Amino acid sequence: MGEQLDEIRDINLVQRCLEGDTESILELQRINGPYLRAVLTRRGASESEADEILAAIWADCLAGDTGRVPLFHRFDGRSILQPWLAAIAINRWISRKRHEKVRHEVIEELRALQESESLSEGASDGLVDPVAVEIVGQALRNAFRECDPEDLVILQLVHGHGLTRREVAVLWACHESSVGRRLATAEEKIADSTRRFIKEMEPAFELGWSDILAFSESAYRLLS
Repeated sequence: MGEQLDEIRDINLVQRCLEGDTESILELQRINGPYLRAVLTRRGASESEADEILAAIWADCLAGDTGRVPLFHRFDGRSILQPWLAAIAINRWISRKRHEKVRHEVIEELRALQESESLSEGASDGLVDPVAVEIVGQALRNAFRECDPEDLVILQLVHGHGLTRREVAVLWACHESSVGRRLATAEEKIADSTRRFIKEMEPAFELGWSDILAFSESAYRLLS
């Protein structure tokens, strides 16, 4: 009987939140916020990281993200609201760490590329295969063509013009964490698409991301 009352209470609360009732939204955050923050910090999130994830979850639950329907439309009351929200928070944290790992690897490889004299002299010392250069160039151009137009603009603003995520978030009228997620997803898709295209064109090529960057004079030019 108690569980049924909890389910009814949760369903009613979610419905009022979707209707934009301010008091219900504050109640939702007051009841569940501290618990979800504790769940995230126990798994290694800092206070600021937990706050960013929670802000994104509240936004996605109530208003959706990038045209998607609010997550609360998926809540049917079959489970208690708090564990349901905790599962979302944990998934967001895992996804965030995975994307950070990918970005870190790309940054480290790019730094190694910039510090390597052999890479900058590759074209003149005969180490770069012109056929490989052409295939990699096609792969990168194809990857950027597949990129969502808005994501492409965000990539240009951040990597080409040096804007911060917060500055881009102001332009897009969204939360900074949403910009971070879109950046991470776009970068990962570009890397995956480039590798996939190269493998289809020439299966014998075994190129890592640092090799791909070495063959490209400037990845940013392909954004123009």
